[in-house]
Amino acid sequence: MVLVGWLEEIVFRGFLFRAMEKDGLTSAIVVSAVTFCMGHIVNLLTGHATFETLLQVCYAVAIGFAFVMVFHKSGSLWPCIVAHSLIDVLAVLGREVPDELFVIGSVFIIVVAGGYAWYLSRLPGRDSEGEA
Repeated sequence: MVLVGWLEEIVFRGFLFRAMEKDGLTSAIVVSAVTFCMGHIVNLLTGHATFETLLQVCYAVAIGFAFVMVFHKSGSLWPCIVAHSLIDVLAVLGREVPDELFVIGSVFIIVVAGGYAWYLSRLPGRDSEGEA
């Protein structure tokens, strides 16, 4: 699972976001986060429960926005790779949690990641260095 996070960060932030940001920052951010989210819909085809997968898709979009903002603001994929790998490993370790705890944890992730993405979007980034 550690390698899945590393690979997804390289694909969705490293390649996709970087390729698109020259043509429009906002669209690059949205496409990177939404395609990351859509990539998790595939879990429906692998036998995962529908409700759990839909929750995963919801928090994947929030995490996708947070990670793309971290990458955009810092210029480094490493914080995203480390955080993503930890999330994936912890998800495997916590597979047997009660449904109520899974829902609470999912809502918590959505709120925190979404709030953090919004907060980062308000900060000046690398692209505004040297501007008055």
